[in-house]
Amino acid sequence: EAEKDIRDTLATFAGAVGPEHTDSNGFINVLVTTLDVNSTLDNTFQHPIIIQGVADTPSISVAFFGNTTICEDEGDFNLNVSVGKSPDDDNSETLSIFLRVSLSQNGNPAGVIIGTQDVSEVDFVDDDSGKYTVTASGD
Repeated sequence: EAEKDIRDTLATFAGAVGPEHTDSNGFINVLVTTLDVNSTLDNTFQHPIIIQGVADTPSISVAFFGNTTICEDEGDFNLNVSVGKSPDDDNSETLSIFLRVSLSQNGNPAGVIIGTQDVSEVDFVDDDSGKYTVTASGD
């Protein structure tokens, strides 16, 4: 009856691997011991746990400063894109921002993104077709 109780208890177990927001793999080790009057035998089992990283949902807000209606030949508008910090604390995720300028009737970008593009540990890519990518390159 004791062995059945042990098996029934083990059947209720579940594992949790932590800490959160990591993609580090691990192991579950199980040691089973049998004890008799004159001897003891052990058997060890090691099972790898493969963690598949899951990206956290980013937060974003965009604010326009000043007029968003602009005469066609008269200038720019100020745009503030704010991206919230990811709960990723082990740097297993890469945050990228994609901006796209709409295309004009002839298929060329109808404008450009201008601003600081030489920030340390940030890559800014302009593919000359109205698509811009901002990606963190450092930790």
